[in-house]
Amino acid sequence: MKRRCYLNEYKIKVVKTAIRIGISETRRIFSHSTSTIYQWMKELHEEIKDELDKIKKGKLRRRYWRKKHT
Repeated sequence: MKRRCYLNEYKIKVVKTAIRIGISETRRIFSHSTSTIYQWMKELHEEIKDELDKIKKGKLRRRYWRKKHT
């Protein structure tokens, strides 16, 4: 199987989407496997660290949750 090479900007977009709306929804939107998304999260941890900190502090809410449950 041939491996594809994605730009970091694209990977960051996918990972940030996963952080906001969840892995399952992100998997459906971008058609990447769950393991690929997790791998990118590990790989890009330093670049998305601020985003993760905002979530932990409750400053960034999951958009999906608000739309679905309000």
